[in-house]
Amino acid sequence: MYSDRLTENSWTTMNNNLDSSESLPDTVSGTRSIAPEGTFDDYKNIVALTSLNWDIDETWSVRFEYDYSKNETRWVKTLAYLENSTGDIDIALYDQYFDVNYDQVQVQANGEFDTGSISHSLLVGASYQKSTTYRNDPDRKVTWGYGTDNLYDPVDLTAYNSTLEDNLSLAWTDKQESFYVSDFISLTDEWEVLLGIRGTQIEHTPSEYFSSYQAYNEDSAVTPTAALMYKPDMNTTYYVSYVESFEGTTSYVGETYANADELLPPLESLQYELGVKTAGDGWSMTSALFRIERGATLVTDDNYLIQDGLSIYQGFEFSAAWEVTDNLSLYGDLMLLDATYDKTNTAVEGNDVAGTPSEQFSIQTNYDFDAIPGLAINLGAKHFGKTTLDSNNNWELPAYNLFYAGASYNTTLYDKSLTIIGSVDNLFDKEF
Repeated sequence: MYSDRLTENSWTTMNNNLDSSESLPDTVSGTRSIAPEGTFDDYKNIVALTSLNWDIDETWSVRFEYDYSKNETRWVKTLAYLENSTGDIDIALYDQYFDVNYDQVQVQANGEFDTGSISHSLLVGASYQKSTTYRNDPDRKVTWGYGTDNLYDPVDLTAYNSTLEDNLSLAWTDKQESFYVSDFISLTDEWEVLLGIRGTQIEHTPSEYFSSYQAYNEDSAVTPTAALMYKPDMNTTYYVSYVESFEGTTSYVGETYANADELLPPLESLQYELGVKTAGDGWSMTSALFRIERGATLVTDDNYLIQDGLSIYQGFEFSAAWEVTDNLSLYGDLMLLDATYDKTNTAVEGNDVAGTPSEQFSIQTNYDFDAIPGLAINLGAKHFGKTTLDSNNNWELPAYNLFYAGASYNTTLYDKSLTIIGSVDNLFDKEF
């Protein structure tokens, strides 16, 4: 697969330089662009993969897979900094090339066997991944103070003309090796158990240039998975699960922070979940209580991006579908979320996690027309609850609702199946 995507007049981030005593400015029209002429994002991607599958017998099979991808990125991005409540923004431009080459080899075997009256479905696998990043450091160009604009009173900034050349060199290499084993165990017709374990080792090697910002990093983790399921009937499952995960990759700090290009280690997380899935004639429902403990990433008052403490996510989620008639269907989902910082050495201890709405829910209806076979329409609405903007909880974004609509038409053209789909997002042009 090959793709080339070009976006002109593009911008990356809106950074908040407001004093904590200042209020956020009003919402901005979605048609308002803050990017100067001459900015763009261009992404060229190629992906190739192949696999070999061997069915050894009726119960055992082996799969070998190789994936290759290459991403070529060329951009001139706008970095915006909000300076006051009246909407003044300071503009910087970020001009850069970089490429990423990615290789992955994976082999796995799965099969079924019995130990007495207990049935097993076993999966064993291993994988190796390597990504190599090339950048045009130190030739990349960041133009601070390119100009000042305003969200509500646009200023014509000078168009930017990039003269940067594609002069790439090795930036860093990331390697990841992992193995995994899982066993889905049927104890009885009603009781099932899932047990799994994954071991992951990563290695980050910076080039000579980046070694002044980033250190060689090697890390590993062994993460288990366990779940217990009870099925009182064929259509209902109650479950409790515990999952540990390891992100398996380091990340470098972006240009907008005071510690730009510093290396941050991988994060680990724990997840507990208690839930039920059930279905009947023309309806289905799932619900769960969950708790996620994940390493926290914070922005300090002096604009350093750091890792400290935990982000704790506790909540309830529910989703359901109902075929009201042969033509009319309803779908809905709900999530209530309490997210706080914990065990940090900063003043954000106990604060709400930035960027996490307190509640979200949506509802959608689909209708198929008998009078026009193949024609269906859908209408839907989404609600997003209040969200804190920053880890210090100085600013809170209000709740908002979005509506959308769509239609699809299935027909046959020259003996070939044809589907035409159209949709409108943010149906009433809500600014949020």
